[in-house]
Amino acid sequence: MARSDVAYGAYTFLGAVALWTARVTFPGPPPPGTGGYDAFVAGLGFLVVIPFGIPAFAALCVAFWLTCRLSRDTWLVALLLLTIAFIAYLFVWWFREWFQWFPLFLYGATCVVSGLWWFLFRRWRPI
Repeated sequence: MARSDVAYGAYTFLGAVALWTARVTFPGPPPPGTGGYDAFVAGLGFLVVIPFGIPAFAALCVAFWLTCRLSRDTWLVALLLLTIAFIAYLFVWWFREWFQWFPLFLYGATCVVSGLWWFLFRRWRPI
């Protein structure tokens, strides 16, 4: 297995986790201070953070490391920059009173589509 396969697999896994999180949070939380908001946060923790937290962090570290090692592949560098921008977005907006699911969906779809593009078409061509 090539290092590029592992890197694209890690980004695809991160995208799948983002898509799952967007699916879980699609309608958005109810207003803060209600019982539904507490259930929303608990459901987000049980359905996303607990099963996918450590594997997603490991995939993030592997993806960053392999992208730095394979910096000739511009698609990997673009995914790295997109991931850094998305993490910055999460740190700025995640702790607000509202939650936007669309950036999660956009990031997840981009990572999954680029990973599938790699495994189906670009893998067999030289970089």
